Amino acid sequence: MIIIIKQGEDSLILKGRLKSDKVNNTYTLSGYGKVSNVTDILNVMLFDNVSVKIQQMHGRKLIFYENGELLKKRILPKTYLYHLGENNLELVLMDNAGKELILEISNTTVEK
Repeated sequence: MIIIIKQGEDSLILKGRLKSDKVNNTYTLSGYGKVSNVTDILNVMLFDNVSVKIQQMHGRKLIFYENGELLKKRILPKTYLYHLGENNLELVLMDNAGKELILEISNTTVEK
């Protein structure tokens, strides 16, 4: 199931099963025929300060919560992984593929 709980100009909360497409290097949250492309959402926020919170849908166990600059760091030639501050967000996404999650992403960049 995917439910957009709150959508503002600078924040989005999604619920659904996280899927990883290793061929296209994308992550989606999906259910009941609806899909949100998490990769597209993260790519829009690259180089911005963001807050990302990931919880299990059932039990609400906190999996990841971090604030910082969203980057794709190079780890090998032609291989880049999402990092939030010094934390490897991509590893968290990989480890939780197939699970039902609540994903909250907020852009916290202050316009000057």
